[in-house]
Amino acid sequence: MKKILLALTVTAFIASFTSPAEACMGKGKHKGEKKFDMIDKNSDGFVTKDEMTAHINAKFAKKDADGDGKISKEEMKKYHESKKGKHGHGHEHGKGKH
Repeated sequence: MKKILLALTVTAFIASFTSPAEACMGKGKHKGEKKFDMIDKNSDGFVTKDEMTAHINAKFAKKDADGDGKISKEEMKKYHESKKGKHGHGHEHGKGKH
């Protein structure tokens, strides 16, 4: 179980960084740097396993609307629908839609 959690954590961390082509935000830091700085809570220039785990747990908690420790398809759907409203757009993944 710990290996699975670690693998998911590392995968999420790597996936949180964008490619250089899409990363430039025009303000000196690209999106990946901003994400790194957000996760690096003590600003020491390193993201520890504890910092990454806390980040992943917080993201999970946002999606787990009823707090039962599981995310249902309905909870995931509602979470993504709420994100669409905040940003004026959304991304549908799968089924040929992007």
